[in-house]
Amino acid sequence: MNMNRLILLANFVLIKVIALAQPVLMHDDNVIYQPQPITIDTYNKVFKVVHIGDSHIQADWFSGKLRSLLQEEYGNAGIGILFPYRQIKTNSPPTFSSVASAPFIASKITKCKTACDVGIVGYNAQIPAGSMVVFNIKKDTQPQFVSVIFQSDNEHAIGFNHDNQDENYTTQTSTTYNITSYKKPLSNSFHLNTKSNITLNGLISSNGNPGVIYYTIGANGATFNNYINSNLFFQQLKSLQPDLIIISMGTNESVSDISADSLSAQLQNFHSKILEAGADKIIYTTPADNYLRKSVTTRKKVKGKWRTRRTVAYINNPKVEIIRQTMINFCNQQQVMCWDLYRAMGGDRSMRQWVQTGYAAKDHIHFSKGGYEIQGMLLFDALQKYVINK
Repeated sequence: MNMNRLILLANFVLIKVIALAQPVLMHDDNVIYQPQPITIDTYNKVFKVVHIGDSHIQADWFSGKLRSLLQEEYGNAGIGILFPYRQIKTNSPPTFSSVASAPFIASKITKCKTACDVGIVGYNAQIPAGSMVVFNIKKDTQPQFVSVIFQSDNEHAIGFNHDNQDENYTTQTSTTYNITSYKKPLSNSFHLNTKSNITLNGLISSNGNPGVIYYTIGANGATFNNYINSNLFFQQLKSLQPDLIIISMGTNESVSDISADSLSAQLQNFHSKILEAGADKIIYTTPADNYLRKSVTTRKKVKGKWRTRRTVAYINNPKVEIIRQTMINFCNQQQVMCWDLYRAMGGDRSMRQWVQTGYAAKDHIHFSKGGYEIQGMLLFDALQKYVINK
């Protein structure tokens, strides 16, 4: 166990025992529904995990902690997905950086109210011919084997480090997109250059070693329905050939007007598309407890004059329990694993305690970096009871 994990472990033990006002973390078996064995065979093999979600996953603190724990235990096969998030003016995971001379025009899966064409990352980037994007992987210093998923009429539209020799690349083409892979390993800092206009869907990076590779896919504000509306997303998901898919959604539904019946229908649609990706195991995680922001107006007489004061209050959001129970019922019906984050963090009204201890943001919806990392540790510990390591 490394020093960082020991520090985080000490932190969440303190949260549990220091005072009643602090979060109550659940470690009993009731936080996993429909438990199933998960076989992780990393002897000369790569175990592929895909984690799909919303802003809680795009930040890659929850998923990033789970990635580091899995790779520490079963081997590091690489970082997974890269994308120039900064160049489309959104937040990037801390595991890599990207630099380009100009911003790119973006398409977002959150804009998919009807059928759309957004790829594996939940974002597309329109990159003109003659562009260069520099990627620097921070969490893996080993040489990288890199593939690019993109859309273009020219299947030879991309290159790396100004290498334009076609014999150095292999390209798989479908009716809707291309996957170009560079045959040679690159350093952990490299640049992508474009010979034609492309729509970039994402890059896949691995270090060629056996172990766990962990693809983080998150889009700020995303819902189940947003993902459902992009067939391209599910086509490209299948190309990753995942062994385990983790789905952390429901928070944005909990602050919407969606009904339990509508969510059930969406879950059925979403799940049928996920099954086509061919993963051996699928895990849904319930949304965390959260609060709604409410403006409060009070009037008070001061020195004979009435004064109006507006303040902000946060009130418990009862919709979370509806979303949570709908997801658990669905997973029980489908006999699919479900990790109950809502219960694991302490249940109803526990978010206020997480905010008070600095493990959640003042918006009472998002968490701090430390709060997300605790979630990653909790899920890792819950899953370890069911992992079979060959």
